[in-house]
Amino acid sequence: MASIRHFHTDIGTAGANVPIREKAHPGISPAGAAKNAARGKIMKILAIEASGQVCGTAVLEDDTLVADYNILYKKTHSQSLVPMMDEVKRMIDLDLETVDAIAVTKGPGSFTGIRIGAATAKGLALALNRPIIPVPTVESIAWNLCGTGREQVICPIMDARRSQVYTGVYESSAEPFAVCGKSCGNGSGPVSQNGDDSESAVTSGSGAASENNDDSEKAVTCGSGNGKDATGNCVKNQCAAAGCSRQTAWQMLTLKDQCVISIEEICAILNCIGSSVIFLGDGVPVYREKIVGLMRVPYSFAPAHLSRQRAGSTAALAMQFWREKGDACLVNADDFRPDYLRLSQAERDRAAGVDTSRTVHRD
Repeated sequence: MASIRHFHTDIGTAGANVPIREKAHPGISPAGAAKNAARGKIMKILAIEASGQVCGTAVLEDDTLVADYNILYKKTHSQSLVPMMDEVKRMIDLDLETVDAIAVTKGPGSFTGIRIGAATAKGLALALNRPIIPVPTVESIAWNLCGTGREQVICPIMDARRSQVYTGVYESSAEPFAVCGKSCGNGSGPVSQNGDDSESAVTSGSGAASENNDDSEKAVTCGSGNGKDATGNCVKNQCAAAGCSRQTAWQMLTLKDQCVISIEEICAILNCIGSSVIFLGDGVPVYREKIVGLMRVPYSFAPAHLSRQRAGSTAALAMQFWREKGDACLVNADDFRPDYLRLSQAERDRAAGVDTSRTVHRD
């Protein structure tokens, strides 16, 4: 218990002088932003994973996963989660004031686990006056396999019991982006290739990709800055000299959003899609034999180190949300609600008129 008290004491100290409920918008705190800017960092996310059998926590600074601590053992998340966070904090000398947001899997999953994760995230967010980034559990599991490419679809399956699974269908996609130097532009945006693979037109900043009909001099539109031609476009070689570059970022395309259905239904959907499938999640051991009998397209099962929830994937997906949506993905701790997808057993019994006053159900 000493570690739990120590962790909460530090949190209370960090947020003691900040008026928690007076901020209307859950944006990045000025103090945290200043510290991050001083060390050249844009965003630091503390992630919590408690939606299934795995209990985990992670810290992500931009694209660097500083810590990723996951446990699947015979202990409840209420016993493990806070001590694990305390250990991570100690091991990496984590200054809680530099944490910009708390990421947490919002569900679906174990009702008890989701509530533990949600309560911990809300407590941290309130104490530190930080926003929450809710992450869909199924999509977080799929993010373990980000980078597999368009030739395969990713299908996480979690055992939802009652002959159902929590699942979804995803496809990993590499999207090129233009990153502009300070002397050329002030932002980044998606790259769109024209017919000439060696010379592509890029729009950076807030515009869409554009093409230049002059094959001898493909232009790059880069917001504002130097290295431009008479029309305001940044000439290709000058843009490169100014520090612009083209990078590739992995994204996850959602073919079917997370839902609760039978294993027969999801396998039928996958057979109709027709692509090779990678299965992962705690539902694989439960439904493996059924999957073998139902699948009509090539399939495989993810290796052990990628097959379950990981706090690091939750943090990475939260960072992706923030880069895509900005502050729109941030939620006040008071407003955060888990997404269970279906009613708990007790709620189902109550709706059916069953007396639940003396009945104990375990999710």
